[in-house]
Amino acid sequence: MGLLAGPHARLVADPAPPGLRGLGDVAAAMLEQVPQAVTHLTDPADRHLLGGWASAAPNCPTTPETGCCRGSRWSAMR
Repeated sequence: MGLLAGPHARLVADPAPPGLRGLGDVAAAMLEQVPQAVTHLTDPADRHLLGGWASAAPNCPTTPETGCCRGSRWSAMR
């Protein structure tokens, strides 16, 4: 996780340029696809993981001031 922290911090340091979707917009679009995506998963463990990640995503800060989904939040869902 430490290897990704530096590049991630640089990516979320500033808002997206005008005309590009921000991280919050991308996450919202992905969340809209979860109900259909989960029907394609046959392994109950995979369904559980997807459900857990999707339920945690709305609580994840996506602004440049707060960063995005720190590793400790994702680690807690495993």
